Amino acid sequence: MPTGRPRHEARRRGRRPGRGAADTASRVGLALIAIGLVCVVLLVANTVGGGRARPEGAQGGPLPTAVPILPATPSSSPGSAAPVNRLANPGFTRDLNGWLPTPATFASWLPDGRSGPGAMALRRNPRVSAEPEGTVGVDATGVRTQAVDATVAGERVTASVWLGGTRPGTTVVARLVERDQIQELGAEVARTTVPARGWRRLQVAYEARSDRAAIDLELTVTGLGTVALVVVDDASVIVARP
Repeated sequence: MPTGRPRHEARRRGRRPGRGAADTASRVGLALIAIGLVCVVLLVANTVGGGRARPEGAQGGPLPTAVPILPATPSSSPGSAAPVNRLANPGFTRDLNGWLPTPATFASWLPDGRSGPGAMALRRNPRVSAEPEGTVGVDATGVRTQAVDATVAGERVTASVWLGGTRPGTTVVARLVERDQIQELGAEVARTTVPARGWRRLQVAYEARSDRAAIDLELTVTGLGTVALVVVDDASVIVARP
């Protein structure tokens, strides 16, 4: 006769064989639901906050706006400043104001210049006889303008003009002359000829000899008839202090 456990105990252990698996599945399902709810909450919070994640340790309040850092603007030293043209009407944009022709000269304004509107055209006055080359004064064909109104001894004055014309080979003389009232204190001269086409630059430099004198820029044209023209544009006078 067998000596095993009572039949009713064996029957009790054999009831509901799938109950443990069902409990496990239920717990897993609840965990998945909880995870899903957390994800939804995080998604909503991220959307409301504009998609920006708050840095770790940040406190309440809006995040600061980033300010761009611009490169520093280099400071300009006095020595790097562009030179100043001392002439009041260097480009003849509208007229010939500031330029005085001699009695032997007809000066007229041209609408088209070397680098923009305006230029000065010179031709000889037929009522005045032609002067020999190198003549300077009221009988010469040319113009003058004030370059410096009050000199400083030792300063260097550099003048330049651009020349064109209708008669190639015409000689143009540029002269910087320093005067104290009427007396001439010094001068420097440079010359060139009108090119066959285009423009040519003429430049002359002078060092002032005294204080509080004046320097004029004189342009003299030789070998020019009463029909041919010499055209002047883009004049400049630059002063370098000693």
